[in-house]
Amino acid sequence: MLALKVPRRSTRADYDVDELGPPDFVLEVLSRSTWEHDIGRKLNAYEAIGVRECLLFDVTGENLAGVGLDLWGFALTPEGREPLEERFLPNGERGVCSAVLGLVAYVVARRPPAAHNETWALTMRWHDPATGEDIPDYVQSREREQTEKTRADAEKTRADAEKTRADAEKARADAAETRVGAAERAEQAAQRRIAELEERLGARGGP
Repeated sequence: MLALKVPRRSTRADYDVDELGPPDFVLEVLSRSTWEHDIGRKLNAYEAIGVRECLLFDVTGENLAGVGLDLWGFALTPEGREPLEERFLPNGERGVCSAVLGLVAYVVARRPPAAHNETWALTMRWHDPATGEDIPDYVQSREREQTEKTRADAEKTRADAEKTRADAEKARADAAETRVGAAERAEQAAQRRIAELEERLGARGGP
C-alpha cells in the first residue's frame, strides 16, 4: 500500500487508519489460497474506508478471478468502482494506469532460476510515462549500483594514479630546482672566492 502525505515514523509497527486516514493506493497480489478474499471482502473494505485505487495482480497467471487478465484495477470513488484506464506501452505490453502514482503497471513473463526452469513466473513492472522508461526492479537496481560502484572505483583508481604521477613530477621538479639552486650557490661561492683572492693579490702588489 501507499499512503501519501503521511509523516514517517521509524517506530510505527502498523498503519492506523483512524489516525492516518485510508491509504491512497493498494496493490493486491492474488494467490490460489487468498484470491477470493482479496477480490471480495478486502476490496469491499478498501472501498468502505476510502482507498482511492486498488490494483489486482494475478501472479499465478491462471485467471483465478475469471476476468481473463493478469492485471487490472479500480478507482474507488463515492459513486462506485471505476476500472483503471488501460493503455499500450511502447514495448507493446498492455498497461494499467494509476492516476495516484502517475505510473503504468504491466506484466511480463520471466524465466525463473535454472533449477526451476520448467515454468515461467509473471512479474509486474512499472513504467513512467514522464520519462518514457521503466522503473528499475530490485535486480536491476542492484546491478546499476554495482556498475556505478565499479565505475566510481575505477575513477578513484585513475585519480589516485594521476595524483601519484603529479606528485612524482612535482618531486622531480623540486629536485631539479634544488640542483639548480645548489649549482647557483656553488658558482656564487666560487666567484666570491675568486674575488677574495684577487683582492689579496692586489693588496700585496701583485704576484
